[in-house]
Amino acid sequence: MEPVRISIEEQNIETIFYCEHLQLPQLLTRLGAGHLEGFGTVSGILPAVYQHGNRVLFQNGVLYSEPGEKGVLKGILSQTLAGGNPEDASKGEAALDLELAKDALKNFTYSWVKVYLDSDPREKNLILRLLLSGTPENPLYYEFNDEEQTFKKSETPVNFREIQLQMNFSIPEKAEMPWAFFSKISKQDKK
Repeated sequence: MEPVRISIEEQNIETIFYCEHLQLPQLLTRLGAGHLEGFGTVSGILPAVYQHGNRVLFQNGVLYSEPGEKGVLKGILSQTLAGGNPEDASKGEAALDLELAKDALKNFTYSWVKVYLDSDPREKNLILRLLLSGTPENPLYYEFNDEEQTFKKSETPVNFREIQLQMNFSIPEKAEMPWAFFSKISKQDKK
């Protein structure tokens, strides 16, 4: 975090969190994206505004893996986050893409990852966009339809060599959220 000068009269305090080697599985779990394990770190910057003494808003935050540093994500995405609004993703391409991403992330080795964080001040949600490229460790029951340029369900399992996934989450803000995930994710948990 950069040095901050605080005035009692100030309603909004702007700062930047400089993040190094945050544990990605722990970060995503603490943000409520599901229960994820594995290894891999992200670094970057999170510009933020401490608003009216009770709320932190992130503005154009970017975290990314270091070039050449692979990682592993294993687990289950939260149902409420994976689909956002269940009515929105109940049919069609979006639902299938979401299903594929959820199945791939049950055991996924990534070659790179980027995490974008923004706050939606009107809805009081944290907007998290997760982009990653890598290989599912288990065969998936999906195949790519060249004609339609989309994925479709498959009767037989398919081994993917490399796929890129993009997931957008709208996470309800919790008052303790910004501070809770900075407290321990920058260090390995000691047992």
